[in-house]
Amino acid sequence: LPSEVPVLAELMREGGYDTAALVHNPVVSEDFGFARGFTSWDSATARTAWSLPRTRSTMEARPFAAHLAAAAQLWGRRDFFNADDLARGGLAIWEARRADHPLFLWMHFLDCHFPYRRASEVGEVSWARRMTLERGDAHLFRADPWWAEAEGRAALGSAYRAEIAAVDRAILGFLEALGPPTDR
Repeated sequence: LPSEVPVLAELMREGGYDTAALVHNPVVSEDFGFARGFTSWDSATARTAWSLPRTRSTMEARPFAAHLAAAAQLWGRRDFFNADDLARGGLAIWEARRADHPLFLWMHFLDCHFPYRRASEVGEVSWARRMTLERGDAHLFRADPWWAEAEGRAALGSAYRAEIAAVDRAILGFLEALGPPTDR
């Protein structure tokens, strides 16, 4: 988007709002202009830029120890943000806000996208298939025809619903912590 075209955060800031963003999706990055207009920008990209090495399939940066553990298939990829992290971060921004200014806060959740970090909640699925869900390795996922069968689709749907439920709980907790709406 050309810089002369205003974005919502810029308009909100110009209108007297404090602007803050917590972004879970590394594709929604400052490199693509998504940070424009935000006074406070906290993203997966900013938090993980220092980490090496990157995964082969997603180019996601991660700490070396997590890389070794995932390579040894001890557990799935480390998630840098999850719904609870974003909700806690949003509350921290809310509590630190200037009371005399309205706040425009964007929290971008990504938990409902592959990989599914809560694959342990899927039920009776083999360890290797749970790791396919948790690691988010699309190559392994596509290589296993079981995922196209009814049982595999059901497990995938269960993993997806577990992620949605976690995001719902985090958002509900965030809203409850804000308290009732006021006439500010």
